[in-house]
Amino acid sequence: MKPSEMRAFALVFSLIVSFTTPAAQSQAGQLPGVTLPSTELRTLKSHFVDQEYKLQIFLPPGFADSSKSFPVLYLLDGDKSFGMARDIVDWLIFRREIPQIIIVGIAYDEGSKAWWDKRSRDYTLWKDRMKIWGEWPLAGGADNFKKFMQEELVPFIDSNYRTVKNDRTIAGLSFGGLFAAYVLFAEPSLFQRYMLI
Repeated sequence: MKPSEMRAFALVFSLIVSFTTPAAQSQAGQLPGVTLPSTELRTLKSHFVDQEYKLQIFLPPGFADSSKSFPVLYLLDGDKSFGMARDIVDWLIFRREIPQIIIVGIAYDEGSKAWWDKRSRDYTLWKDRMKIWGEWPLAGGADNFKKFMQEELVPFIDSNYRTVKNDRTIAGLSFGGLFAAYVLFAEPSLFQRYMLI
């Protein structure tokens, strides 16, 4: 993506707040849930983090009928951000504002409390012993999550999808932005673009 394309995506991404819910059942359990077109759900168990991650994948229009390879956007906080990012990217692709890309939303799919706790584990570098941020008993696992991304997630995506292997972006908000900044300094070649929100 060109810098202007990344700025457009980052601006729209940062201005909209969205919450996604699993597609299986409605809250009342009586009606089917909403599904997002051109998406699939995969799972990946990490050996570095005691976690089975839910991978929310958006494939660009025509992916199945093409032999083309695509850049990948790795989206942190998929539990809360995947639906919004998928819709924004779909519109920007439709308007030819950005090239076609794959989105990989990294999620837990275990409810809001687990999301809060586990994102603090995965996206922070150290324990918050003085409780400056609040109550984050699992904080401090960013190095293990980075290893998961580098040694498990990226190779999994590259081996299962047609990706441009030297065209990866990471997007993170709040703790996710903290984690992306950590990767930028600790392993800068892992991603070619960093969106810190």
